[in-house]
Amino acid sequence: MVWRNGINTHTTDLVLPVAFGEDKKQADPPVITNVEVTPIAGGYRIVGDVMNAGLESARSVVISPPGSPATPIDPFRVYVVGTLDPDDISSFEVTFKVDGTVAEIPVVVEYRDDDGNRYTATRLIDLGGTTAAPPLKEQEDGGFPIAGILVVALVALGGVAGAIYYSWKRT
Repeated sequence: MVWRNGINTHTTDLVLPVAFGEDKKQADPPVITNVEVTPIAGGYRIVGDVMNAGLESARSVVISPPGSPATPIDPFRVYVVGTLDPDDISSFEVTFKVDGTVAEIPVVVEYRDDDGNRYTATRLIDLGGTTAAPPLKEQEDGGFPIAGILVVALVALGGVAGAIYYSWKRT
């Protein structure tokens, strides 16, 4: 600090304590939702959505299985999303194989903030309980469902009745 008192110049050192807090606008970890696990030849495929729920952009977003017990395989060893703006969403797909019997696999989301600081977030994905929905059950006799036949018959009757009404009204 420098000041003058008349023609005399005075200086003194002043130490100000500065405490840095947590940055409230840093990029929050992206959220993984809508996950579907599908067995494929030689491994598994995970398809889902990744969303940035933070106030700042998440840059250089990359999704991958981290390694043991999973080994990434082609065609989607690593999925590069790029930049996720706040409230932005993107789909992703990764493929991998597992060593032995594994119930859960970690999926790693790497991203950077505006300053270039690297962050990682890990989410465990259940390999057994998140498979695609089973197909609809058919009738036990193996034929067409009765409801389907009923709908087709009603549509056909409506079409015939409409044609008759139109032909009577026209004449």
